[in-house]
Amino acid sequence: MRHPGYAIYKLTSVINSGETENSDTIIAKALLSIRDEIEGRSMDDIAAEFFVSQAGISRFIRKLGYKNFNEFKSDLQASAFHMRTRTPVIGKDYESASEDLYEEMKRVTEGIRTLNRKDVLKTFEGLKKYKNIYFIGSELSMNILRLLQLKLISQGKNVYTICKERYQAETLNKLTDDDLLIAVSMGQRWYVSIADELKSKKRHGRRILWTVSEDHQDRDQFDRVIMIGHTDDPNIGYHYLMQFAMILYQMM
Repeated sequence: MRHPGYAIYKLTSVINSGETENSDTIIAKALLSIRDEIEGRSMDDIAAEFFVSQAGISRFIRKLGYKNFNEFKSDLQASAFHMRTRTPVIGKDYESASEDLYEEMKRVTEGIRTLNRKDVLKTFEGLKKYKNIYFIGSELSMNILRLLQLKLISQGKNVYTICKERYQAETLNKLTDDDLLIAVSMGQRWYVSIADELKSKKRHGRRILWTVSEDHQDRDQFDRVIMIGHTDDPNIGYHYLMQFAMILYQMM
């Protein structure tokens, strides 16, 4: 199941990572600009308005992982609605922002306090012990872990942050007893193919789950579950992940 903001996240990722103004970035910008009116748009009129080909739009949408334009269109519409309903159109005034700053600082402090010291030290020991470390999770989770990945690589380890579903399943299938797998999940959601692979009888390597959900449906498939925070909101979960990653970064 995709996060409700997935389509917009994918479009902005293409735009942000573009090295030139190529066809993919042009199409991504076009689709992002009409996100609030996508329901009434056809691929034909989008191609005509932005001077791109329908074939180019189709190829681009498949690159994002969608089967066809209608599937993407539906997801982008839901993604735009999610963004509008979660974020006010008009920015906050100074007084409101000040109140939010206080609440956010309090939440950050509470998040750090919920960390189990023993869990943090066990995670540190695992990162020190294993030569090959595989992180799997969403693209956003893996991006958050990039600094920690580079720090570990600088210490002579082989560290991978894998966000593609098929590659994650292959990784689970090929683990050896010398490998450490750390799966990052901010909620109950999980790729179906990953869940199936987790339940496979073939089991090698050390498996750790980092999560903010005490009721994660696959927690029994891991050797250890590390609670990096406690929340039902995945967005706050990513905030806790950043804190946890930076604590480990400073410890390494």
